[in-house]
Amino acid sequence: MKKIFFSSILLIISAVSSFSQLTETEYLKKAKRQSTTGGIILGTGCASVLIGFILNPQLGVSIGGNNNTSADKVKASGTFYTIGACMGLASIPFFILSGSNKRKARGTTAIGFKMQDIKKIRTGEGISSFQLPAISLKISL
Repeated sequence: MKKIFFSSILLIISAVSSFSQLTETEYLKKAKRQSTTGGIILGTGCASVLIGFILNPQLGVSIGGNNNTSADKVKASGTFYTIGACMGLASIPFFILSGSNKRKARGTTAIGFKMQDIKKIRTGEGISSFQLPAISLKISL
């Protein structure tokens, strides 16, 4: 009877864990990748806007005092501004998805096996610790 009970429990646990979508660590890895991607895109966009700011002919007049404005600088400056702004906007979904995956990682229902530390006070020996196999169940409410 005990064998049937434990084998049915193991079968249920393996079925539930095999049909689950993603584990907590997989969600956290995915969130970290998305956050890194968003940061790289945002940083590149900020650098592009900065280059456009440096190439701006009016900025050169106010700092350097020379009136050397050319159409090429104006076009390049506008191009860098536009590319930087678009990249900044393109990074927003990556940060949103990263936060969403972090919340999903906290809310996953996980069933698994782990070795649990048990501490026991014994007279004459003091505190002894040993490990027992345990089934863990995490349910988000």
